[in-house]
Amino acid sequence: MLLSRVVLCVIGFAVAGSGLQERPPSARLLNVAPSFALKDSEGKRHLLNEYEKGRVLVIVFVSSESKICLQYFSRIARLENDFREEQIHFLLIDVAHRLSLATVNNVYRNAGITAPVLHDAELSVSRWYNVDMVPAAFVLDAQRFVQYLGQIDDNIDESRVARSPLHAALESYVRGSEIMEKKTLLFGSPIRPN
Repeated sequence: MLLSRVVLCVIGFAVAGSGLQERPPSARLLNVAPSFALKDSEGKRHLLNEYEKGRVLVIVFVSSESKICLQYFSRIARLENDFREEQIHFLLIDVAHRLSLATVNNVYRNAGITAPVLHDAELSVSRWYNVDMVPAAFVLDAQRFVQYLGQIDDNIDESRVARSPLHAALESYVRGSEIMEKKTLLFGSPIRPN
């Protein structure tokens, strides 16, 4: 049952870059996700280990400074809403470093995202997860092992999306079945250091 599983999804978006690039993701399947501690916009510290195992958790790396990322916010909000009844919870990690925390928080709330937004301006957690090109999604099982890594869907332009591998991976967990497509090609912009 879904309550006995944990899905951790890490989706990364970079600061708006010079152009779209493609490459395979650098994280490894079947490894345990690194734990971390980050603060939200109100200064509250969040530890990955504090999130109850046995529950579905989707972590989304984003950048409120990225034009590509901005195009995905409504999709992230829909995913959050679509899987809320299935006890899948979301947590966002923003890698932006030029905007104030209050501005960053407002960007997400205006998009309809209700999940906590944590800040990784130093990119330490992004490095631990090998997130250097974005978007990048990681789905972890109840023991925090990576079972999927790749994209949210296959097109930045939502009207041209043909496949949504992240949605399919989450649906597999809801059904209690194996994730068929465990790795997809990343596309987007590289994360740029401060």
